[in-house]
Amino acid sequence: MVTRAPTARRLSRSGRVPRARLALVGLAMLSAGLCGRPTAARAQVLKAIRNDDICVFQIMVTRQAYSSHQPWQKETPSTHYGYGVYVGNGRILTTEHLVRNSTLLELRRAQRGEKVRARVLISDPHVNLALLEVEEPPFDWPRIAPAFATEHQPGQALSILQFNETRQLQRGEAQLLQASVSNLPRSNSSSLSFKLLTDLNVDGEGAPVLADDRLAGLMITYDESTRTGFMVPYPVLARFLRDADKEPYTGFAVAGFMWMPLVDPVKRAYYGAPRLPQGVQVLRCLPESGASQVLRPEDVILELDGYPIDNLGFYEDPDFDRLAFTYIVKGRHVPGDVIPVKLIRKGRVETVDMSLTRMNDYRALIPDNFIGQRPEYLVSGGMIIRELSARYLVSYGAKWRRAVNPRLAQFHLTRHLIPSSPGDHLVILAKVLPHPINVAYQIFDNRVITHINDQPVRNMDDVFRIVDTDGGLNRVRLHSVDLDLVLDEKELKAADAQIIRDYGIPELRYRRRDDITRLKPDLSKKKTVTVEDES
Repeated sequence: MVTRAPTARRLSRSGRVPRARLALVGLAMLSAGLCGRPTAARAQVLKAIRNDDICVFQIMVTRQAYSSHQPWQKETPSTHYGYGVYVGNGRILTTEHLVRNSTLLELRRAQRGEKVRARVLISDPHVNLALLEVEEPPFDWPRIAPAFATEHQPGQALSILQFNETRQLQRGEAQLLQASVSNLPRSNSSSLSFKLLTDLNVDGEGAPVLADDRLAGLMITYDESTRTGFMVPYPVLARFLRDADKEPYTGFAVAGFMWMPLVDPVKRAYYGAPRLPQGVQVLRCLPESGASQVLRPEDVILELDGYPIDNLGFYEDPDFDRLAFTYIVKGRHVPGDVIPVKLIRKGRVETVDMSLTRMNDYRALIPDNFIGQRPEYLVSGGMIIRELSARYLVSYGAKWRRAVNPRLAQFHLTRHLIPSSPGDHLVILAKVLPHPINVAYQIFDNRVITHINDQPVRNMDDVFRIVDTDGGLNRVRLHSVDLDLVLDEKELKAADAQIIRDYGIPELRYRRRDDITRLKPDLSKKKTVTVEDES
């Protein structure tokens, strides 16, 4: 809906302009793209915008996800704070990580005590953006969204908005350092991001960044020791909002292959790569991806969609200069597009057409489980059996790579996206609850399970099928262990009953019945979207 800016005669009979309406006038002028040297009247409008909280909201998030180690119960609720910016139609744009696993979302404007409840409309962890919808907008809800920035340059002056201790709107100056494709925080994905230098102690993700009072991005990280931070920039914000207005939400494209730089001159000569510093080596392709249909390991990619790729994996972007070539796919195309790939295969130069897709997180060998879905599990004889997820690993803390079984860490670092065949997940023995039936087995935790009752397992579906067919869990075989862990079938029923009482477990198993939905989410409805991006 388009809202007209009030005229001077409609503002006030006394000739005095109310502050809130003055801000509306200013935002309308910015949305119309007015530029040039401001007049005295317009300077007054811009001053009102710089000091008004019409578009900035503090977001209070209550989180409560299912426990990774006791999946039959939820963790203790925690509260987090961040920011969001109004983008029209009663919607707030913020970061996905801020609202991840939220059970309650409340919004508050500067210098206001009242709160407004909201819900997540769309969430995409692979660009770290989320769109919120307000349940009951108040009467003084803003009606005009800010315009997006349209250009950038190194050294550009920016400003960051947030609340201070007294809940007043606070503005800090910032300077743009560089644009790059960087790994997103607490995610395996990468996306276009801008690095900033600022004098403001940024105290929450989602804080809006302005360029000449146009929305330039949202803060995602800040390092107080270096006074630098990263933001999701305006091209990604604009693309996300455009996609959010469509049903189903299409998300961002991926090619679906893993690669490495090709710098060694001996290897370059072996593959027949040119002497010029051009070309990267394909390592693996993700099953069911577009790359798996046309690319092969040891292919050398010279050009992608007509852009030459150097031997470190960079290209010259027409808008952002030197970038990692993954932005060609993720930033310049959408799922369903077909792009040409010029490559060297067995010493011959070829060009193939590669389809771009979206990757379902649950097709990975080790899913991330961004949305905090309750994990499937089985407890029998004190053994807690479940599938491995990235969320399970990071539950051990910032140094989880040292805290967990090294084999699990190695699987995640080298193969977390690459199952041997579609549907493969890692089934693990997470923990053994002490009981006389499992004496001497308590040392086996965080181990990969290969067989249940002498039958191979690829996922929890296999585990449930085997246990239900055999009438219970009898044997568990672990990866790299020659012996099976055997349970006494005669004592198992009584032991499970006692384990329920001793450990307060409400149910010994949980299995999601919506298997088709879990593997192929219905995107016709607005909900959390998970997309994986490695290439």
